[in-house]
Amino acid sequence: MTDQFGSDETGKEPGNAPGYEPGIDPETETGALGHVDPFGQDEDQADGQAEDLQSVPWWKQPRMYIAAIALIGVIALLVIGQINRNDSTLDGAQENLPTPAQGSRGAVHEMEMLIDGKSAPIDFVQLTDQGSLIPPTDVSRLGWYSASAIPGEKGAAGSSVITGHVNEVDQGDGYAARFADLKAGDTVTVKVDGESRDFTVSKDPIQVVKGAQMPEAVNDAVGENRLVLITCGGEFVGGTLGYADNIIVEATPVR
Repeated sequence: MTDQFGSDETGKEPGNAPGYEPGIDPETETGALGHVDPFGQDEDQADGQAEDLQSVPWWKQPRMYIAAIALIGVIALLVIGQINRNDSTLDGAQENLPTPAQGSRGAVHEMEMLIDGKSAPIDFVQLTDQGSLIPPTDVSRLGWYSASAIPGEKGAAGSSVITGHVNEVDQGDGYAARFADLKAGDTVTVKVDGESRDFTVSKDPIQVVKGAQMPEAVNDAVGENRLVLITCGGEFVGGTLGYADNIIVEATPVR
């Protein structure tokens, strides 16, 4: 099972356990071709037409055709190169995402997140038997750790933990890719059964190596409510980790 967020297998908290799983080219005969006239002319024909070419418009002269074809070839290479660069934005994307464990909470039926006017539905998830907190495989959705506080809950409710995948090789960027772009002072809204609850990002995202000690806020169950957003980031390492680090954002409720 993939340990996407370095969960603690023994303490059943989304905390600190490491999790990592980790031709012969065909020979071809080559030979130099003899001189080939691209327009099928022999030397006598070329000599006989040399004077006539002076009266032919430049765009109809053979050399101009060759130059034009060469220019088109250069442009095509540049376009193809640009397309390849654009396609490379998904290099290193995650694949074969593991299935999350479904969570539940009797007091809440549905949630949704809004960042900069863009929304994502939030599923309810819980820890797997291995202690991993796995987001939905649909990267356009997020996962609320249903054993954590309801977002916006009053009193000493602790943190509300919401996770999401940063990307997937076939689906592209996930909604959670926005987490890394958040800055202190930005607003994140969570709708709980249709009621909007606003949070203010308290500090810029932090990056923590998977398996290292997670910030206290991730496992806080007794402090004032705050929103904790978690996704992957850092270097792509493949295997079961996907990315080497976790990106973590904390936000406090707007009262």
